[in-house]
Amino acid sequence: MIKEIKHLHKLSKIYRYYKSGKTVCDYTPLRIWLEPTDKCNLACPVCINKDMPEKTKGIIQWQLFHKIIDQLAGEICDINLFHRGEPLLHPQITDMVTYCRGKGLNTRMHSNATMLTETLAESLIRNGLNYISFSFDGFDKETYEKNRVNGNFEITLRNITNFLKIKKSLNSDTFVVLQIIDHGIKKLHEEKTKFLSNFKDLPLNKVSIRTPHNWGGGISTKGQERPKNPIACTFPWYGLTIFHDGKVVPCSQDYIGVIDLGDAKKQTISEIWNGKAMQDLRANFTKRLYNQYSPCAKCDRVWRKNIFGVPVEYIGTFLKEAKIRK
Repeated sequence: MIKEIKHLHKLSKIYRYYKSGKTVCDYTPLRIWLEPTDKCNLACPVCINKDMPEKTKGIIQWQLFHKIIDQLAGEICDINLFHRGEPLLHPQITDMVTYCRGKGLNTRMHSNATMLTETLAESLIRNGLNYISFSFDGFDKETYEKNRVNGNFEITLRNITNFLKIKKSLNSDTFVVLQIIDHGIKKLHEEKTKFLSNFKDLPLNKVSIRTPHNWGGGISTKGQERPKNPIACTFPWYGLTIFHDGKVVPCSQDYIGVIDLGDAKKQTISEIWNGKAMQDLRANFTKRLYNQYSPCAKCDRVWRKNIFGVPVEYIGTFLKEAKIRK
């Protein structure tokens, strides 16, 4: 209960600072995206990862991971242990969950589930993973394997159901989401019903069908309706994204790191959070001067329908955030 109150208080403060356009924030980010790796075993058509050169990809080193987590302990509500790659490809991913939990941080993960063995699933659950969402883009084999190139429908589905069976057997409260990007599948009622029957009597918390975003213009999303005016993007007042090599960017939509805010290897998170680059970003975003930043000028997030600066499609999630925390 105390954590929930603290979380809601921080959300309120963030919103006040955001609406007033403050450039210096006397609080830490609410949430961090910390990338275990940018390597991925799939080549999905709606993801930029497949176009990134393999020679530049890597994994976060344990020393850097420790340094970052130690700074965040007691300061943020939770941490996303994923970004551009498949987090389960990092050989120490379960150790990361354990370390974060030991520091009082709730852990969240997003995975394609193709690498999710029963041993790994049990380890993640026993080590205290709070939240995991699985990408599974399609209700049938043909659709899934078209959207998740190099994935296998039957194997991935089995991995997810096994995870849920283990969760049930351990009486775990890990929050599990099955996320499906809408590739024209919303009307497929019969296919959806048949597919979801695979999860009958299993502790799946939520099925989320989402509209794909355009990764800061890196992916085309033609046909999306735009309101008359963009909002002031909330990310500079809300969170940070840290690449596996320590590079810090303002949000997860800056996929290739165009907006360089600093280096977590050489600077503290606090220094980066209120550094000149971030202060300038907040000032310009308040004025909707997105054209000065190439990923932001084409990003569709700021054009989506919103209520008080929060995209309509995320309102439910936004209001439930505190309840997911323990």
